[in-house]
Amino acid sequence: MTSDQGQERIAAFLRWACVFDLIFHALVTWTLCCLPESQQSTSEAGKRLLHHRQRLLNKINEQLSQRKIDDVLIQAVTLLIPVDDHLGYTEFSQAHLAGIETMIECRGGLALVGSSEPAIGVQLATLVSISTTKLSINTSPQKLYAKSPLVYPSIPFSPSICEEISRLPSGFADLALSGQISIEMIRIIIAFDLWLQDLSNSPDRTDRGAWRFTVPSGLNDIEKHICIALLCLADDVTSMGLYYGALIFRKPQKRAESLFNNASLWHSQEQADTIVWLATVITTPLRPELAPFKARLLLYERILRARPLLKQWVNVEVILRRFFYCEERERTWKDSWESVNNHNKSFPPVTSKTLIPISEAASV
Repeated sequence: MTSDQGQERIAAFLRWACVFDLIFHALVTWTLCCLPESQQSTSEAGKRLLHHRQRLLNKINEQLSQRKIDDVLIQAVTLLIPVDDHLGYTEFSQAHLAGIETMIECRGGLALVGSSEPAIGVQLATLVSISTTKLSINTSPQKLYAKSPLVYPSIPFSPSICEEISRLPSGFADLALSGQISIEMIRIIIAFDLWLQDLSNSPDRTDRGAWRFTVPSGLNDIEKHICIALLCLADDVTSMGLYYGALIFRKPQKRAESLFNNASLWHSQEQADTIVWLATVITTPLRPELAPFKARLLLYERILRARPLLKQWVNVEVILRRFFYCEERERTWKDSWESVNNHNKSFPPVTSKTLIPISEAASV
């Protein structure tokens, strides 16, 4: 987006905010949610956030009762989706997700979303894509009785499957060969790899477009976390990682908690290397002030208790290079691991007796 286009978009939003209470409350809610202090509901920012969120919900329900589906409503709901997901209002966010899909259909499809205001149109369509992609990956553990509609590789592998697996980084290839990631997931990883290679043609971060994909239904636990990590890494190597709303989309604390608390991942030796890569990518956002330091410490120390050789960065690097390794993220990744070693030199390492739940650690 050029400077002139940015100014036009800001002017359009201001016009909408002056005319439509729906947009005014949506923008205030979104902006407040981007402030770290608003995550405490008892803080002044937190109270104002909840106030404007309720006003926004009332306005949305009012317009829905009038059966008026337009770009203004879609913009407001699109801003509310990641806010409610970030605040932990899962039932609301899932309802919004279903609702926005219906609204887009009523509007005539995603191609027509934003057509009433050209200055906002392209950005609105992009925001819809980003919001729905991020939210639709539910990282809660998969129920044992849920049957996945996805197809997983099995012996004997067909020539076409062998060809696709051969295109994967070795860490993902091992997961595919052991039947832990589906063919659909394999193709997502290949697509990400191609996108990552194309970034070399855009040395300027601001020229790099965000990477998104259609999320298959029925993903298993490891696939869900891989999808999240791919999105996180994509944001970290583009201007999305610097976006003022990165806290809402990235949700580093929530993602770290989900990874830490998913018991099925930690009991699988075949997924041990994958966890190292996931923990590194998820807990090192491009904006360092968003990093979940205590959550990352618990994750890394849990890994180090089982694999003490990873106290040496060179051993961590070997593992990371088996997945996706971005040279421009190397310094941040290395510093994150070395900070754990420096912490342990000053404080006793966490043991089974001193380990506290990650959710409690976040509030310490």
